[in-house]
Amino acid sequence: MAGGPCPPGHFCPVGTGVPLPCPVGTFSDQMLLSMASECLSCPPGHFCGASGLTAPSGPCSPGYFCLEGASSPIPAGHSHQWGPCPRGHFCPSGTSHPQPCPAGSYSNLTGRASCFPCPAGYYCPENITTYSRHPCPAGFYCPRGTKYATQFPCPRGYYNPDPLTQSLDSCLPCPPGHHCGQENLTQASGPCDAGWFCVSAAWTSRPFDLDNYTSTNCLCPATATGGKCPSGSFCPEGTPEPIPCPPGSFCATSGLSTPSRPCQAGYFCAEGAESPAPEDGLTGAPCPPGTFCRYYCDSSAGPIQDFSLYPYPQGYFCPLGTAVATLHRCPVGTYGPRRGLRSITECQLCPAGKFCAGRAHGTNRRLCCRTLV
Repeated sequence: MAGGPCPPGHFCPVGTGVPLPCPVGTFSDQMLLSMASECLSCPPGHFCGASGLTAPSGPCSPGYFCLEGASSPIPAGHSHQWGPCPRGHFCPSGTSHPQPCPAGSYSNLTGRASCFPCPAGYYCPENITTYSRHPCPAGFYCPRGTKYATQFPCPRGYYNPDPLTQSLDSCLPCPPGHHCGQENLTQASGPCDAGWFCVSAAWTSRPFDLDNYTSTNCLCPATATGGKCPSGSFCPEGTPEPIPCPPGSFCATSGLSTPSRPCQAGYFCAEGAESPAPEDGLTGAPCPPGTFCRYYCDSSAGPIQDFSLYPYPQGYFCPLGTAVATLHRCPVGTYGPRRGLRSITECQLCPAGKFCAGRAHGTNRRLCCRTLV
């Protein structure tokens, strides 16, 4: 063999007849090396699996890490320089140092090229080997890959009393009549204010996104949370829907917590009246002829539904809107022979041979006719 310069991947001490290869775990891309110590250690993340190499053999295998001088893509045993990736870490191909599992993942095994995603219902801080010690707290939800306990709070208007929940659907809408005024609640903040109503998922004690409430069992829009109590209704504290003003009372303005007052004498107020003297015939009207209205309410029988139960007494007449039974008496010289007269024209003249003195008689205060003597 002819002499010459020492080739790459080899070294040639003084007097060498044959170039000597750089040992396993090293390489050299330079010529004219004279000692083995001049060969380069295999760089981090790579291995040099044969002698006389002019470049590393390749990257270390996934799931393993290699520092300097590795001689195998799958280093055996554990060393500070190479070995399987430890738990809580991951090692992709060509890893020189194990990488800690990032937040939102974990690894409970050695030799992993990647970490497992944190399962739903849990959160995973950085560099952990198990997720079971990190359950999602109440008031929050934890989808797959959650990084920290407070990453996903239940929004305002919702609450969550249970741990280990996994999605936004786990957050419950604030119950009717209540409000949930901040994030991450485990229970409702409190009842809706008096004069207001909270349908569902209200995030303030005085919701204002439902200003077109109708009384026909329609809450529009469907996502509305509540509103100010409309006129014709009242809303005590914690009301889920406006309560129609009861018969015999009226609710004149919005934002009432109790009815305004009883209906005006001479008028009857049906459910939902806004005026003390309604005229629309739906929420009320003047008292019908032949009947009287102290109020549209009987303390013993409840709201009056049948005005025929309250006819005018004999000897009196009752025009539209009459409030008191004895307000209109048949005049002297006439008499009322029956109950429920509607006008003065229904009072009858005293017949011949009788006189009508205008004196009340009997429990029904009837004006009577007496025989002339």
